[in-house]
Amino acid sequence: MYVVSLKRVVNCLGEQLKDEEQYFEYFQYDNYAGVHSTGYPCFGSLTHAKKFNSVEEAKETFERNLKDLKLTENIANFDVSTLAVRKITFHSKAKLKWS
Repeated sequence: MYVVSLKRVVNCLGEQLKDEEQYFEYFQYDNYAGVHSTGYPCFGSLTHAKKFNSVEEAKETFERNLKDLKLTENIANFDVSTLAVRKITFHSKAKLKWS
């Protein structure tokens, strides 16, 4: 699985985030706010990130939505150098018991 991500460096109040407060947001569609949903592309939490089966699919979808993203997102809130397709991977770190 792959996602498109971008690091947020300015909060919703327009305040610069300290390095340790910065975080990644992920490409998605605004479909999770009930009647207030717009359906437009945006960036948000990993929970609602659009997941792709290939790097090519992620790139094509992002490029197809770039015009609308430029209308819905203030790019000054992000570090554009971090814009990338990223692979989601999981690694076991500790065994657990079911008892």
